[in-house]
Amino acid sequence: MKKTDRRKWLWLLPLLLFSLAFKAPKDVTILINGEIISTDQPPVIKNSRTFVPVRVIAENLGAQVFYLKNEKAVSIEKGDKQIYIPIGKKEIWISTAEMAGPVPLDSAAFIKNNRTMLPLRAIAEMFDMNVEWDGAARAVRITAADRYLKAYVNAANAADEVISRLTATGRLDKSYYATDTRPELAEYNQQEIEGFLVTLRKDNPVDPNLTDHVRHIFINKTGTAILEYDPLSNGFKLLLGVN
Repeated sequence: MKKTDRRKWLWLLPLLLFSLAFKAPKDVTILINGEIISTDQPPVIKNSRTFVPVRVIAENLGAQVFYLKNEKAVSIEKGDKQIYIPIGKKEIWISTAEMAGPVPLDSAAFIKNNRTMLPLRAIAEMFDMNVEWDGAARAVRITAADRYLKAYVNAANAADEVISRLTATGRLDKSYYATDTRPELAEYNQQEIEGFLVTLRKDNPVDPNLTDHVRHIFINKTGTAILEYDPLSNGFKLLLGVN
């Protein structure tokens, strides 16, 4: 081999070793009371702050979320507390039975992949929750003594929870009934979620001995996620969620 060829390979060797050693950081994980929370958009770290899609706030902190399209803002309500978050501005407005007024933020909410990303620490602390950052595990740990986060769903009430919530939101007509409920470990967004799989059946309107339609619905133990099994993809898709 010529000397020039050897020199070329010597220059390339450090780059090759660096590319083999380099690994992209994994997505940030969110845990509430020790339970991993599934998100449809991974959390984002920006300006040393962790931002999460509003659905995480809505379903896992026990709050209701409303996206105000004309105002380009998000409203979060829980009990007598309301938080108004204008997108792109470093402030939020908080209203309770005792007080109302603006609160400054050091990081503004923004839009990513058609999801509204909110500063997790600011919102969680507004609801009196303890938030800790675990840099080694790239995880946000939230501790909250909140009734919404307790594992209240079990084999006895999972079917009723699924039917009542899907019927109330117009995702299930009243002709469906449950035929089976069993424990299930569902894989969603590259995470395993503990809960229950409920089989729903709809009888044929002409012959009730025949099945017209069957659906397999998963609900997690805290009732914060309802998924449906899709036989075409052999996986679960989200049924309930707030953008």
